[in-house]
Amino acid sequence: MHIVPLNGKCMVYLGEEYVNNPLISDVTFIIEGKRFYAHRIGLLASSDAFRAMFDGGYKERDAKVVQIPNIRWETFELMMRFIYTGSVEVNMGIAQDLLKAADQYLLDGLKRLCEYTMARVCQFCPPDFAGDKELLYDYTYQANGSQLTGVVYFRPIFSIRLTREDVQKGISCNRRDTVSSYAELN
Repeated sequence: MHIVPLNGKCMVYLGEEYVNNPLISDVTFIIEGKRFYAHRIGLLASSDAFRAMFDGGYKERDAKVVQIPNIRWETFELMMRFIYTGSVEVNMGIAQDLLKAADQYLLDGLKRLCEYTMARVCQFCPPDFAGDKELLYDYTYQANGSQLTGVVYFRPIFSIRLTREDVQKGISCNRRDTVSSYAELN
């Protein structure tokens, strides 16, 4: 089940079978030296950032190959999987990088999934967890993570402490720390 995003924009999903599939692909992204095959129509329909890239006055408009220098392969692949299917498995190991990419490419639904995953980790970790919640707040604030910053900052029950390494590599708690679709958010 797919739920309409908060902004009310109707989403179009090409489907899992087209994720990184060269069949009728009309643009190839290069990330960390690897090729990712994509379809402009799906990207245009999903993101104002991609719409500007391919329908605006940018050099990528007519490019067949586009370099993506500032995103790791795993992050880009998950972001594209979300664009193509409307759902993706988000865990704390990738949530922060994915949140940053979702913000960069204006993917509010993916941002919400990342924020929710991060908030669940905050909620279910024991109060004596080592680290600093301010680190998580600062990171999400930098990525315009409005949903999570409010939860982490204003909910006094979160007395967790995170180290920089915890935030960078992901956190493992005894409870489930992944979310895969909008349906799980409600």
